[in-house]
Amino acid sequence: MTAKCCREAVDQLVSAHGTTSLADWNRMQRLWRDVHVASHHAITEWQVNLEISRKLRCCGIEPNITPLI
Repeated sequence: MTAKCCREAVDQLVSAHGTTSLADWNRMQRLWRDVHVASHHAITEWQVNLEISRKLRCCGIEPNITPLI
């Protein structure tokens, strides 16, 4: 949820700044790209993690992964 809120906040900043915010020379482009990549990482997607955990437990397998995921 936090990652999604951060992504939405950066999207609002970029929208307010205009298309030049996505130019290669603009620092905001780097911020936008980094936030989007990070917010789509598996560790921030709780739905994906919940599905994996349920599927493993359904098969009687205890997940052998970090508690963060």
